[in-house]
Amino acid sequence: MITFQDSALVLTSKRLGERQFIVTLLTETHGLHKGVFRGTRATKSLIEPGTCVQATWKARLSDHLGTWSLEPTFSPIAEILANSLALKGLNAMCNLALKTLPERENALPVYTAFLHVLHDMVEYHGEKNQKWLKPYCYFELFLLEQTALKLDFSRCAGTGVTHNLTYVSPKTGRAVSREAGEPYKDKLLPLPAFLKESTSTPIERQEILAALELSGYFLMRCVFNSHDGDMPKARTQLHAALKKTDPTNQRAQIA
Repeated sequence: MITFQDSALVLTSKRLGERQFIVTLLTETHGLHKGVFRGTRATKSLIEPGTCVQATWKARLSDHLGTWSLEPTFSPIAEILANSLALKGLNAMCNLALKTLPERENALPVYTAFLHVLHDMVEYHGEKNQKWLKPYCYFELFLLEQTALKLDFSRCAGTGVTHNLTYVSPKTGRAVSREAGEPYKDKLLPLPAFLKESTSTPIERQEILAALELSGYFLMRCVFNSHDGDMPKARTQLHAALKKTDPTNQRAQIA
């Protein structure tokens, strides 16, 4: 018998018979992992997306589907249920992880970023308080780095300077300074300031949108297009909802 225990996040569940479910978890040290969970009405909440659990996986052989024993540790659903944007964010994270991460490969940075977003969603759970959007943007960058490409915002790709970094090359994913990029600015992607340097100052909504468009571009180019896939619908819905939020004031501070 092969077994392991790990902290994990529920991504999705699919019914298998009357009382069984195939549950996919993002585990802390074992990556994306599936197994059969035998549930009851009392334990159904355990397999809601976003639920944090202590998981035990058992199987006779390592390549078998295996079974889960799950103990809840934290659930964000009750706190964020009234926040429609946060729910869209949670669904987007679950679907992006499912569609991009290879099974059974360690993805600790993605797991950690996911957990950070969840805790911020709960801490700032009011409908008008969307401070979780900043760590959400970092979640997508970690996901991109884990699966395809590490974007480099440390210095200009053309000149090597480390100041006035304003753009990102759509070909290399590297930063470009304002001066070097000026002749080509229509072909470059905007680089939100908060992605290149840590800041505690409030971030404007338009910067969040620019960050999502940046990571979304490279996810499509490097991950989904190469596998003849589409951006998950949940991620598209999050982006669309954010663009609709307070359309008269896209400079509103959100974090």
